[in-house]
Amino acid sequence: MQRLIPARAGKGDKMRRVVMEAIYQCVSGLDVHQKVIVACRRRLIGEGKVESEVEKFGTSTRELKRLGRWLSEWGVRQVAMESTGVLWQPVWNVLCEDFELVLVNAQHLKKVPGRKTDVTDAEWIAQCMQCGLLRGSFVPNEQIRQWRDLTRQRRSCSINGQASSIGYTRRWKHATSSSRRWPRT
Repeated sequence: MQRLIPARAGKGDKMRRVVMEAIYQCVSGLDVHQKVIVACRRRLIGEGKVESEVEKFGTSTRELKRLGRWLSEWGVRQVAMESTGVLWQPVWNVLCEDFELVLVNAQHLKKVPGRKTDVTDAEWIAQCMQCGLLRGSFVPNEQIRQWRDLTRQRRSCSINGQASSIGYTRRWKHATSSSRRWPRT
């Protein structure tokens, strides 16, 4: 393990050193929004030195695959993402085969003062991931996520009186056809 040594200003303009153990060599932090994903990839390059890059990606499948290639260029294996609602699901579905993903509750990260932009959010997520400070939220397997979506859609349709909708029928067919297979482990 390498030690990261960020400098912090103390009282009376004195500097003190805070040492944090780096658990992962190369990581990424994603700040996921409806139309854009801000990604920061971060790696150790020397004794306590870190290199990082930030880039913005769209949310289409093509852009998510480009994000995966961009992360792979540095050999990133661990990816932490912050998202609210269901915006994380397409990102998870595209990246889950190639990376170890961690979904982080946005409220746990928002308690840190001074983070104001999406870029600094992504950088902070990557730094916390590299030092092992993030606790992931529970993410059920793909089949359970599909059944949850179906249940929500069905409840929404029955409340609104729209018993037959194209989206509901499509999800029903997909969920019932995939329910005969064992979930991936």
